Amino acid sequence: MKRLPLPLFVASVACLVVSVARADVIADLDRASALNDSASSAARSCNSIVERLIRDATGIDDIVAARAAADSDYEKALVTINRNCMDVRNPVDRNRSTWIPKAKAAYTPPQPDPTPDPAPNPLPDPDPAPQPAPPPPPVDPVPPPDGIAIDGRGASLSALGAITTPTGAYPAFALGAVTEGKAYLIRDAVNASAFDVCIVRYPGYVSPGVIDERTYSVAVDGATTTVRALPGSMKCLGRDLPSAKPDMARLAKAVADKRVVPYSAAAFEGWPAKPALKADATALNKLGYKPDSIYARSSGSAPSRLAAPIAGSGGEYDTSRGFVSGDDAAMIRAAVEGNAAVFAEAARQTRVQMLYGLSLPHLVIWSTNHDMLRDPQMPLAGDKPYANEGIDASVDNYSAEGNWCAPADYPYLAEIGAAAGTCYGHQRDEAHLFNHGFAYWLATGDPRAAILQQSISAYMLAANYKRAAGSYLPRFAYQRATVNQFNALWTLRDVALHASGPLLWPKPRTDKMIDDVWAGWQKQLEAMDAATDAYSRSATAIRAVDSNGDNAYNTYQIHGYGIEAAYLWALAGRPMLLRRIGEHLIVRFGLIGGTRGYYGHGSGSGFAILKDGALPYDGTTAGLVAWSKTATEWPIDSFDGAPAHYVLRAWWGLKMTAAAVPDTKVEGMTAAAALDVMAAARARTKAWKNAAIIGAKHAGVTF
Repeated sequence: MKRLPLPLFVASVACLVVSVARADVIADLDRASALNDSASSAARSCNSIVERLIRDATGIDDIVAARAAADSDYEKALVTINRNCMDVRNPVDRNRSTWIPKAKAAYTPPQPDPTPDPAPNPLPDPDPAPQPAPPPPPVDPVPPPDGIAIDGRGASLSALGAITTPTGAYPAFALGAVTEGKAYLIRDAVNASAFDVCIVRYPGYVSPGVIDERTYSVAVDGATTTVRALPGSMKCLGRDLPSAKPDMARLAKAVADKRVVPYSAAAFEGWPAKPALKADATALNKLGYKPDSIYARSSGSAPSRLAAPIAGSGGEYDTSRGFVSGDDAAMIRAAVEGNAAVFAEAARQTRVQMLYGLSLPHLVIWSTNHDMLRDPQMPLAGDKPYANEGIDASVDNYSAEGNWCAPADYPYLAEIGAAAGTCYGHQRDEAHLFNHGFAYWLATGDPRAAILQQSISAYMLAANYKRAAGSYLPRFAYQRATVNQFNALWTLRDVALHASGPLLWPKPRTDKMIDDVWAGWQKQLEAMDAATDAYSRSATAIRAVDSNGDNAYNTYQIHGYGIEAAYLWALAGRPMLLRRIGEHLIVRFGLIGGTRGYYGHGSGSGFAILKDGALPYDGTTAGLVAWSKTATEWPIDSFDGAPAHYVLRAWWGLKMTAAAVPDTKVEGMTAAAALDVMAAARARTKAWKNAAIIGAKHAGVTF
């Protein structure tokens, strides 16, 4: 389905609204663009409005259909559109250059596919590095279970080989096709009578922008379980694999091996809040995993079986905002500090999140031709590329995770707080990339957790709808979207190094993903630094990690989302991202300093680097620093009025820079010197903002 945004906006710092004229949608879109130009300065300061406009307004197809429909049908469509658009939040002027021509293109009759899909691009030869040797088979191996039936049809087991992880070799079997998908069995590495059955449902919609759950009846040795699966998901029975039992020592060793950073109470020393170590699960999460239930009524609301809202709607939630979730961070901290009680509860919580993570709509996009995930950018033989951002007729478009309409006979309506017949949005985005399951993977070696981590990377790669023959293309805009791709690639790398076998992408493919994204990002960064236009020069002056088409650069996204993975990549031999992040933080918190370094001439989420599209300084870092220091509305020698949680993150970003790339300098200042400036400002601070927000996910520290 091709989806395009229906912009809503009014020239106000509180909201942006645009109407859709029944007579001529295109003319209104053009008028909307003109309105946006006059409202852009207000829009930039509005920090609680439309997000993911380019992808989440799912009603454009309704408009197209409604133009030929009765007036009453059209009015009903507008109600649906307006409800959908209330969930999306992002300054619209960032996207206006793309959505207007695309909206016009939406009214062009579709053209037939000119040629069949080209053959997939070549990948490098298989990596010769040896994989971990599987453990010896059980002394008395038990044959794969029989008596399995799905929807009343007996399933025959076809051996695929074993998924090898640090906790053993887990035999995998194909159970054949099911309605709209496939089924698999994963057996425990040692206890051959223990296994799980997982159904992958192919992506799609029951109508434009609308999804449903398909019900499957899975019988195992006479016991029948109902499984409900959303499109583009993997839904498992959720049975235990004893070899993948969470192990606190294993997770602590993963920290020692620098597979993940320590999360520690040391992060809070000297700061205004010191969160206690605890596993803070939702009430529905505590009920455990239910294969016949959706994870939540919507992605942006509570109650949820998974976590806090995972959508892009506002809030510094512990989920989908940063390298790992707050729940993963608490599990890691418990392992680091040796707290067995918190670790056990966190392991239970994150297991449920891992299983429900696989169940998210349009996250696990499975190949019809192969026993693994589809590759969104360089498809497997017989597959098509796909995208979840933007519009391109040459690829499959899954831009809408979709709206789920609660059936009247749904058994969990009261439990999930849903009303029969009401439709709920399940939109997500790569800027708020789903970030659960990594700690559980490190602690267990569970092959299902490995599949989840690969799915997250697939979702990230699908966010770029552009394609280049023979190469994977990175994101290079919107700060957190840029750093999130390196977060996802780190966990992808870890799975590739520690797991192999069926149902997983092979290591040569994931190696190419990683290499190409790094190379593409560096190439674009070099081009931006060499460019002479005002937007590029201002982005280079503040040592931005990506391009910027606005008067302001985000105040928090780089260090709020990107420092842990950048630090780990630097330790693994790729220091470029951490060096750039460190330079950015030196400029703001060392060379400028205090709250003035947090906001500059901006406010809210925008640090001003241009004025009405023009450079108010000479385009150099020194010029930006001098101009920003004239923003006398903010203190320069304290952090009064600055958000404590993001200043804390900047502190640890500089600590990581000083530890891993100590030669980083801007205008002669090192990361260590910038830390001294921050320490002095912190000591003078009397009035922090948002100190209570400091939480587990902010606690990543250096080794």
